[in-house]
Amino acid sequence: MVNALDVARYVKTTADLKQWQSKDLQKLVYFTQAWHLAWTGRALFDEPFEAWPDGPVVRSVYAENRYGDMKVSEVAFDEETSGILDAIIAHYAPLGMDKLIALTHADAPWIEARKGLDPDEPSRNEISMKTMLDFYTAQALVDGDSAPSRPAYVVEADADVVRSTAADVIDRWSEGLALLATR
Repeated sequence: MVNALDVARYVKTTADLKQWQSKDLQKLVYFTQAWHLAWTGRALFDEPFEAWPDGPVVRSVYAENRYGDMKVSEVAFDEETSGILDAIIAHYAPLGMDKLIALTHADAPWIEARKGLDPDEPSRNEISMKTMLDFYTAQALVDGDSAPSRPAYVVEADADVVRSTAADVIDRWSEGLALLATR
């Protein structure tokens, strides 16, 4: 598994973020984690997000990029991860800081973690990964037009294995499907 700093370096480089765009970086890293969870069912990295007044923040990314001087280095990910990161960056990076903050403030994971806090009150409350998973999975299913497009990721499979698996599925479902067809 990668870490949040690897993702932040990739995002900063790919989105061509400037030194002063640290809030944009945090929000883009948040959306990469959120959509990776929704699309794969797995976290992209383990570090938690905290619900700060201006939106989700990963403390390690904040510490490294506090003054916009995070060292950018080449980071390589597998094809699936790179595709997801690129799709999120393409969808969200053009929106700008104010829109990114507004989007995170409107989402259940951040709202849940900020419950009971004043708008400008500092917080180290962690945003629940489960809430992120549930919320963004629902967004992917319900809000297809405003959600980013999931990139296709094709894994080569042995044709005999595919045929065998398909035959097993057909055998398992044929009785149930036949019953449904008669109703």
